[in-house]
Amino acid sequence: MGLPFASLVVCWHIFIRIGCANAATSFDLKAPAVRQLSAATVASGVHERSPYLSVLKHEASFDFLDVAGGRDASPDNTVFAANVLVKSERPILVLEDLESDLESISCSASSIDFTVASAGRMAEVSRQLRHVSDFIAVTSHFSCNEPDQRAPHR
Repeated sequence: MGLPFASLVVCWHIFIRIGCANAATSFDLKAPAVRQLSAATVASGVHERSPYLSVLKHEASFDFLDVAGGRDASPDNTVFAANVLVKSERPILVLEDLESDLESISCSASSIDFTVASAGRMAEVSRQLRHVSDFIAVTSHFSCNEPDQRAPHR
């Protein structure tokens, strides 16, 4: 039912006495510095890709790491990481998943051009993309987005 009125008065008195009601009062909470998470990629070459693996998915997982870890390491040497699971009605093409197969990639405002090193793998990727007219491509490449970031393209 709540605190009795006398308890509320005592709590309010303590609140005012310690200065919390004064907007100019500040507390040193020692909050950690603001951090920025950047795209983190797993070395694609570690796992051999199946030539029959679908390049288009309705669910994708993306890893991010704290960029400050190397440059402005926190006093306690903590590292922040996040994994984001994305589900979409539109198929998703994660170009990082093709990284070990890519020979080149370039992006412009209206297109993403990439070349797959293996002719067989290129044929398989082309076959899968040919049957889909609307999908989301996610890049993490130099000419496609800001450094250390990912970008969706439609």
